[in-house]
Formats: sequence, structure tokens, C-alpha cells
Amino acid sequence: MAVTVYYAQDADPSIIRSKKVAVVGYGSQGHAHALNLKESGVDVVVGLRAESSSAAKAEAAGLTVMTIDDASEWADVIMLLAPDTEQKAIYDAHIASHMTGGKALAFAHGFNIRFDRIQPPAGCDVIMIAPKGPGHLVRREYVDGRGVPVIVECKTVEAAPMVIAALRAHDAVDRAIVGSFLHGVMRTVRAAHLASGASRRDMIGLLVRGMLHLPPNRFPCEALCIPEQSSGLRLPLAQLAAWGRPIGVPVHVWTVNRAADALRLWDAGVTGVLTDDPQVILAARATRPPG
Repeated sequence: MAVTVYYAQDADPSIIRSKKVAVVGYGSQGHAHALNLKESGVDVVVGLRAESSSAAKAEAAGLTVMTIDDASEWADVIMLLAPDTEQKAIYDAHIASHMTGGKALAFAHGFNIRFDRIQPPAGCDVIMIAPKGPGHLVRREYVDGRGVPVIVECKTVEAAPMVIAALRAHDAVDRAIVGSFLHGVMRTVRAAHLASGASRRDMIGLLVRGMLHLPPNRFPCEALCIPEQSSGLRLPLAQLAAWGRPIGVPVHVWTVNRAADALRLWDAGVTGVLTDDPQVILAARATRPPG
């Protein structure tokens, strides 16, 4: 099947600058999207509940704040950046009645669209802009004139050369990590001198050497970024951390949004956690001594 690939030079920023954009929510992603759009010359407002404590923060940053209903009626593009668990209720109560033909509904995470919890009417566009990083990182990288890290999962060996070519075309090699459970994909990526994740074979090798108490071996990754569970099985994070430490391979766990979970993982030897709520995790980290 033929695939059309669009690059940065194919984009016309004047199109979004000709639209009115409402960012619904002013949390981690919402503040980053709203401020980055405003500073890129886009006509943007923030849509919040009337009682929202975030209104003062958005106004202090120079943004216009409206109720969600008013913002949705006014906008051509509505970016829904509330938590996944709240999006359907917000959409049904405040946005749905304003989704007239030609408008676009945008997300940073596809849960509510993928599982049909939100069903925009025919004649409206649905798009996703999903930066791989928390909003504070997205904002900081924009201010510094850079971009967030690019994390790509490659499902087939045949696709690996195309992934490598696309990253090179976008000048994103230095901020990209390519992951795959397939060892053939990882072999191709490493041969191209790109940062890579761990294949299933890499993981099994690390686990087997640890269980047999064999000396640490060279590991092809700089870090392990893994979930607590895979296919319903809880991974032996403490053992992985202990086995990776002698060969300089830290273990990072995603996605951790509760302070209690972060503290438990650090106690188990995990080096770091990936989170959607950095303020909660930073506060938990501050309770621990350095080191």
C-alpha cells in the first residue's frame, strides 16, 4: 500500500494562523499548547469551567479565558486537553452542541476516540497532536527553540529502514529513540547508529544472566524504559534494577502518576519514573535525600 509522507517543508503555518483555536484545559499539556500557539501567532483562547482555579494562571500568562461553551462556539479548532476520564462529560455537556460542519476536534491522546466514547458528527474533522513528553517539557523545548524527544515503535523489520530515513529527513536522529520487541528491527537501528530500545531477546538475556548469577554482560541500551506489567504479568523490577546496575543500565518505569507508587519503585531500586504529573512526582522526590 502506497503511503504519502509529509515533511516540515510541506506544512503551511498560515493555515492554522487563519483559524480560531480553543484549548480546553490548562493543565500540563493545556498550558503548553495554548502558550506555544499564541507565541506562534495563532488566535487562541483557553476554555475552562467557570469555577476553575486555572483561570487566573491563564490570564496572568496573557491568555484570553472563556467558558468552555463560549470557547467551543467561537472556535474553528477545539483542542480537548482535559484528563481522559473527564473528556466525555465535558464534550457532552459543553462542546457537542457547538460541533458544526467544518470545525475540527483535536486531542493529545486517542483514548476517547479509539473507544468511541466521543463521537463527533459527520462533517467535522478529528485530529491528534500528541507530543511525547509532559507539557512542561513541551513548553520548555519550544521556548528554547527545540523539539521534544521522538520515541518511535517499529512493528516490522521491513519498516525499520523507512523509520530511519524519516528520522534523518526530519533532522530528528539526535533526539530519537526507536523501540521494538523484534531483534531484527533493533539490529537494523543499531547498525544505523540510532539510539534503540531493548528487544525481547535483550530482555530475556538480561533476566537469564541475572537468574543464573552470571557476570554482567554488555547491554546494547543505555537504559531500560518499561512498564510495571506486560501482558498481565508483573515484571521483576527490583531484580532488573539490581542486574542492570553493575553494567550501568538504569531502569525507568512508565507511566507513574501517584506519589506512593513512585516511592515504592524507588525503594525497589528503580532509577526514575516517567509521569504525566511531574509536580506530584517532584514533590515525592523532594521527600527523599539526594542520591
